[in-house]
Amino acid sequence: RPFYFCRFGREYSDHQPEHSHQRLCRGDDLGRDVRDAGVDRGDDGAGACARWRGALRYSRGLSHGKIRKFIRWIGGCCKRAANPFLLEVVLLMSLIVQKFGGSSVRDYAHLLRMARIVKSRVDEGDDVVVVLSAQGDTTDGLLQKAKEISERPSPRELDMLLSAGEQMSAALGAMTLRSIGVEAVSLCAWQIPIETDGTHGNAEIELIDTARIRKELAEGRVVVAAGFQGVDENGDITTLGRGGSDTSAVALAAALKADGLVIYTDVDGIFSSDPRICKNAVRREVISYDDMLLLAQKGAQVLHDRSVALAQAGGVPITVRSCREGGNGSVVCETDEDISIVGVTQKKSDRSHLAAITAVGGALPSIEKEKVAVTALERAEITVFAVAAGERFMSFYVLRDDAERALQLVHDALIAAKE
Repeated sequence: RPFYFCRFGREYSDHQPEHSHQRLCRGDDLGRDVRDAGVDRGDDGAGACARWRGALRYSRGLSHGKIRKFIRWIGGCCKRAANPFLLEVVLLMSLIVQKFGGSSVRDYAHLLRMARIVKSRVDEGDDVVVVLSAQGDTTDGLLQKAKEISERPSPRELDMLLSAGEQMSAALGAMTLRSIGVEAVSLCAWQIPIETDGTHGNAEIELIDTARIRKELAEGRVVVAAGFQGVDENGDITTLGRGGSDTSAVALAAALKADGLVIYTDVDGIFSSDPRICKNAVRREVISYDDMLLLAQKGAQVLHDRSVALAQAGGVPITVRSCREGGNGSVVCETDEDISIVGVTQKKSDRSHLAAITAVGGALPSIEKEKVAVTALERAEITVFAVAAGERFMSFYVLRDDAERALQLVHDALIAAKE
């Protein structure tokens, strides 16, 4: 919190002055709003104290447009005292990490929507770091180009190729932000740097040096970071595997000690099931790390399990929200014990003719709920080949061709009927 050492042109007693706890609006002039108090650099003692506190000291007439400030009186002065009295100016600004997936930046219209979302936070006075995935189907297209040359391309060269998609998104994102008046700079993993081990295609993040990002933020720029990528000890580019941009965003939020992490998706938050299949799916305002991790491991596509595990380890709450205006989203965080069923998801494998329909929540496993779900499936003439259960989950194995119908039936039997 920055402090201002102020000398006042009028006399105050040692009582709390009338202007303390006064909220400033955007563009208000500090001098006018504290009864024309001059912002003084202070004597040597005040200056030393300011430096010791990491204070920011400005010339008279300070005005910070677009940043809301709150002035709180924390020091007194005697009548006719020569010493400055101390005001604490709390800047109501935050460091926010925002991540946008490939479908959210797939073309110029979506890039522009992303940029406007970012600008709204910048206009509130926040520092913003943006993490972008490759546009649309760019990664699939690059993989196809590699396979045209070799069925088993070099993992190192494949990482060099695939990382180009995120680099392109970051550059285009920064350009789009600049086009609407927001100063921005794009950074690849090696420029930050995001250091990883040498496992090409599925690297683990080992260290993030935040100095470059903080420098750019301090100079008033939005940092647009390329997701999905890192750099190993040899200086070679690595990629973080499936869901890698989510992992990048969580890791950056943890390293920067960000005040918030928002991941933007096509749907407004985390639902009890895929709302495109289950029309009765309900949005969860809050969901625990443990339940979200299980849902991700059992097939939910909203967040990758690795990013959820990293967020839990770092204590980073994740807000999942739609890019569309007016959405409330969902928050993944530590919660109290929940004894309900929070979600139902599906998982298919090309190596099996079966699909797993999995319910997750504190109420599981339960013989009673198993009977309810199996009965609903059998009434619809869907054969249940096996049931597997464990802590906080229960899975029903059905034919792949029956998976979507089974997902809807199990969801409605275990969740929709209760809510």
